[in-house]
Amino acid sequence: MAQKTTFSVDASGPWTEHGGGRGWMLVYGTFGSGSMDLEYTFDGTTAISSASTVTANGGGTFELPPCQVRATLSGSSGPALTTVIY
Repeated sequence: MAQKTTFSVDASGPWTEHGGGRGWMLVYGTFGSGSMDLEYTFDGTTAISSASTVTANGGGTFELPPCQVRATLSGSSGPALTTVIY
């Protein structure tokens, strides 16, 4: 199931379950010079950066064991972004 999150300020989206294996993070909208990072956690508390960073419309794939994932926007000014994680 996909997790869709809209960002208008620097923030983290909600944690969502990733069943393991390949996933996708898609990002589109106005970045406001920011970057969207994919983070994951095994304990629901400690956020680990996945090195999947998006700074323009597009996205990428990731491969992780079962965990929780979320998108985190930072360094932006006036963003209007939507992120979808599959």
